[in-house]
Amino acid sequence: MFWEVVVHPGAVDELAKLPANERTAIDNALDKLRERGTDLPFPHTSAVVDADHLWKLRPRGGDSPWRGPCSPPSPTLGCWSNSY
Repeated sequence: MFWEVVVHPGAVDELAKLPANERTAIDNALDKLRERGTDLPFPHTSAVVDADHLWKLRPRGGDSPWRGPCSPPSPTLGCWSNSY
């Protein structure tokens, strides 16, 4: 089963400005998220500190400086909630 992953419209321009290697890393991380959904484990994701049911996507298993809205520099990229 594949999960639908929606990139926030505010992140589209931001993604386009990233270096090509970082865009590729983020695309790969998004592909993993599409394949595994909420079962995607650490180090590819991690919980956001002090936020219930909020997770961040960690491109390159956390070795990329681009982590998603929960940590600089991106305000919109890579977080999702698993609360319904």
